[in-house]
Amino acid sequence: MAQHDPSISVSAATQQLLAKLDDDLPTIVPEELVVAQFKQAGCNCDDNPQLVKLVAVAGQHFLSTVLNDAAALARRRAVAQPRGGGRAKDAERRLVLGPEDAAQSLRDYGVNVRPAPYYVNPPGRR
Repeated sequence: MAQHDPSISVSAATQQLLAKLDDDLPTIVPEELVVAQFKQAGCNCDDNPQLVKLVAVAGQHFLSTVLNDAAALARRRAVAQPRGGGRAKDAERRLVLGPEDAAQSLRDYGVNVRPAPYYVNPPGRR
């Protein structure tokens, strides 16, 4: 585990979290991307790899939560749609996650997504 300032009191749960971050915990969000975003925002975090790892894990958690919610919305939408008689069983089981589902899920978390102004017919405005 990395050395910490002994004058700062750290709880046992925080120490366990820092120990897990020191291990090779794989993340979907590349740490290089987090460092680049920090630098673009004007923060230098080269001396604190645990912070970078923590932000990458938090970003991964947010991404998976939003995508799971969007998939649940897509499932509900698929169940609500009437089924055609000519479709194959495999085609009926296939779940399509659309941008409307992701936008609705993000809206639930306070992130407003708007289509780019150059789209002629944005989804949902036909």
